[in-house]
Amino acid sequence: MMDFISVPVTTAIVFYFIYRVFELFVHRAERIMYINKMQAPQPVSLPQSSFELPRLGWYFALRAGCLITGLGVGMLLAYFICWCTVPLFLEGGYDWRVSTCFGGCTLLCGGLGLIISYVVEQKNEGKAPICHNGHDTDCASALHKDNTADEA
Repeated sequence: MMDFISVPVTTAIVFYFIYRVFELFVHRAERIMYINKMQAPQPVSLPQSSFELPRLGWYFALRAGCLITGLGVGMLLAYFICWCTVPLFLEGGYDWRVSTCFGGCTLLCGGLGLIISYVVEQKNEGKAPICHNGHDTDCASALHKDNTADEA
């Protein structure tokens, strides 16, 4: 009754296994080729990347300090604005105006703090940092002079 399907199924099974045998040998040859490449490592020259990590520099403390101070001033300003304008603010009557006021003032004053730090950086551009001894000289040369004076 099913004589019409036995010939194509048998042919398909035979060709499938022949295909799998050839595939096995091909993959085996590829694996051997990869193993040979791994056994004889060659130096790899990587392309130079233009990405560099940012350096903290002399003004990192100024930037961070101005940002944090600006955020704090913004939160304090928002508190006073909400205290004066939002009814029932101190009793816990919060609404969308409170969150908008706190978010806006905090971000605005934080941005102003970063602008202030940028202005200070631009004003002091090219000047040597003040050393621990209070003079406007290079700290390394000042320390070197101090060490040579001690040795003499």
